[in-house]
Parts: sequence; C-alpha cells; structure tokens
Amino acid sequence: MRDRRNPGNTHIGFVERNPGYARAIESLKEELEAVDWYNQRVDACKDPTFSKELRDYLFTDKPLAHE
Repeated sequence: MRDRRNPGNTHIGFVERNPGYARAIESLKEELEAVDWYNQRVDACKDPTFSKELRDYLFTDKPLAHE
C-alpha cells in the first residue's frame, strides 16, 4: 500500500491495520514521561539523604511489596 502524501513510503497503514500498536506506543510514551517526572522530583530534592532514598525507591528493580 502506498502513501499518497509520500509515494516512497510503502509502510502506510501499519498502525491502521494494528490498532494495538498505536496503544502500545502511547502507553510507552506515558511511562517515559512518568520516569522523566520522577527524575525531575529527585533532582529538585535539596536533601541528599532523601534524594538518595527517592532514587533508590523509584528506580529499583527489587520487588516493592513486603512479603
């Protein structure tokens, strides 16, 4: 299928044929925005001890739930 706006683009319609793809991209963008927001909060923190705690808590790969 050709894109009438860009004749060299033969991949037009991919998102239209795969609506889950567009939702996945939007979800990924939201997650990246959240990470950026958390980084801004850590950077804005003036207390070095609390800043370290925030960074450790927000950016850990360990389980957050208590067992």
